[in-house]
Amino acid sequence: MVLHMDFSLMDGTSKAIFIILVFIVTYIFALIPLGMMLSPETTLAYNMMNGDTPQLRLLNMLAVVVALAVGFLVSYNIALAQRDEPEHQLEIIKKALSDDERLIIEEVERSGEITQDSLRFRLDWSKAKVSTVLSNLDRMGVIQRERMGKTYKVFLDSSRVS
Repeated sequence: MVLHMDFSLMDGTSKAIFIILVFIVTYIFALIPLGMMLSPETTLAYNMMNGDTPQLRLLNMLAVVVALAVGFLVSYNIALAQRDEPEHQLEIIKKALSDDERLIIEEVERSGEITQDSLRFRLDWSKAKVSTVLSNLDRMGVIQRERMGKTYKVFLDSSRVS
């Protein structure tokens, strides 16, 4: 059985905590079988209470190596998953938009932030058409508009761009 997680929903801190958690759990689960293999006649708890012995040092070192290897594999898989996913959600959203909506998004992307009037002149569209298309994009959450005098300042929704 293969466990698949969507790492794109996790931020950097969550990914780091997840990798640390994997390391700790792997270390604990590696200690038990390695402890039984190294000293089957005594229990792991007895060895832990007994203090620093060569067997205990070897056991800890082996468990750390196993945990580091598993932690490395998990972090490598997270990095691969990030590399394979699209640049950002906007590319996926663009595929579902109409040609007019896509044109406006591309203009806003190019400039980063633009006024509604500037969009109208750049695209050579009527006020009504620009307003209607921008209202639809705003309702979908692709762009955001801020009132700026008699016009609007238009920019991409930051949650869709990253």
